Amino acid sequence: MTKSPAISSIAIIGSGISAWSIAALLAQELPSHINLVVVEDASESSADQFGPAITIDCDSAFHEMIGLHDAELITRCDGNLSLGNSLSGWQGDGSHFLSAPSGKLPGINGVAFHHIVLRAAMAKGEPEKLAEIYSAFRFPARAALAGKLTHGSTDPQSPRTMLRPSISFDASLYAALLKKKALAAKSIDVRQSKVDQIETLDDAGHIEAIVLDNGENIVADLFVDVDGTLSAGSQDDHIVSILPFDRMINSQFQRSDQDSRPFPSAQSLDNAVLFETALRNSDCKTLVYASERLDDQQAQASLGELDASATPFEYEQQRKARPWLANIVSAGKAAGQLGPYLSADFRLLHQQALNLSRLIPVSEHMTVEASEYNRLNKITFEQLRDFTLLPFVLNGRSDDLWTKLREADLPESLKIRLEQFKSRGRFVTFDGELFEEQQWIDMMIGFGLIPQRHDPMARTIDMAQVGQSLGRMVDAFQQTINAMPTHPAYMDQLLSVATKERQSGNDNL
Repeated sequence: MTKSPAISSIAIIGSGISAWSIAALLAQELPSHINLVVVEDASESSADQFGPAITIDCDSAFHEMIGLHDAELITRCDGNLSLGNSLSGWQGDGSHFLSAPSGKLPGINGVAFHHIVLRAAMAKGEPEKLAEIYSAFRFPARAALAGKLTHGSTDPQSPRTMLRPSISFDASLYAALLKKKALAAKSIDVRQSKVDQIETLDDAGHIEAIVLDNGENIVADLFVDVDGTLSAGSQDDHIVSILPFDRMINSQFQRSDQDSRPFPSAQSLDNAVLFETALRNSDCKTLVYASERLDDQQAQASLGELDASATPFEYEQQRKARPWLANIVSAGKAAGQLGPYLSADFRLLHQQALNLSRLIPVSEHMTVEASEYNRLNKITFEQLRDFTLLPFVLNGRSDDLWTKLREADLPESLKIRLEQFKSRGRFVTFDGELFEEQQWIDMMIGFGLIPQRHDPMARTIDMAQVGQSLGRMVDAFQQTINAMPTHPAYMDQLLSVATKERQSGNDNL
């Protein structure tokens, strides 16, 4: 049997973070015989889609594969670490919740930790105080709210094993760094141009070549579209979110003082959500809003003083049903959009890049690879969609827009999770989980979802004895927090180390 020939050329169509994320990873992973070309429209940037600041886990698999370390993000991209994400106003005026990834809290005799706390609250006849009682055991959130910061520990006896820091950085600086890394890793043909025409090969939609606005023909075996140029006018199915927000505006300012918030925040407003992220030297804001309730001028006023480049643009949650079709792979906004909360679009893009790199080189007809890419993209999108929808559908606001969100029809996967947890405190898992079980449970409890019953096995536990153990756990958490450095002190320490590493030619932390 003759083996199908592997592809020999890939063309990436797009710009900014989206194009150079794909290029940086493929530059590391592609066999040497596969040529890579990037057709970049210099007048466009994908930074707007992601907002001026991006927040991602420090242990990013994508960054590990391209050899990008925290030190570079701190020194080259104005990076700032945090232990969680603040949500204010979601349960009404003055409400506050700190969502922080952490290791799973230990169960007892096979009983999940939250069931033990639930039993204690019910025994006191105060199940409505579950969130208040439970908050004492949320070590990463407590550390963040105390203004403390450090990396996790490898000591299994230390509460610091629960810490999962994130890093926020400047989107525009990051795009430039990605491009630099991609070009250093592989010889890449870069064309500063726009696509003028598309020459198809057959009725199935295979592209033979694209014609640039300077008349040049680009021929490739596989085309990666990150801005929608190659799939414009496609009748492919899209999924529309239940969220009512359809406009977005970004703003960024250099900070005049040295004060900075120790974590990103998402504030719910009457007709909008305001996302704020403090980098080391600048403050970034993104507002998503419902245009039928808030016009552009009112949205701009919500951000306060604006820079001249802050212009509102359309925003829509959607997903392409078949992002890999024929020899065209859609990624980034060409494949789907979720929005700025938890940098969901950025996480989706990086997962698409990882999935694509694992499927190359591909067979001649690419059908198996396309099917797998599309399957994985659907899983990733739905995982991100469900977790980012969680605070919206569990909100406790009385405004009309937010009340309607609580009453909206939910995706089946999210509905199952919420119904099972509310009924019996069970957390349902699906393929491709992206967020820790503990983070889901923490947010559901913190947003007032109280299970109607606890695990029957919780009745076998000696609560008096367990109470003493839990008290010691809380004390150990507090002692560890007291000993941790403050956020500014730890960032100063990291910056000092990172600067020395950069000067020595080693950007690893």
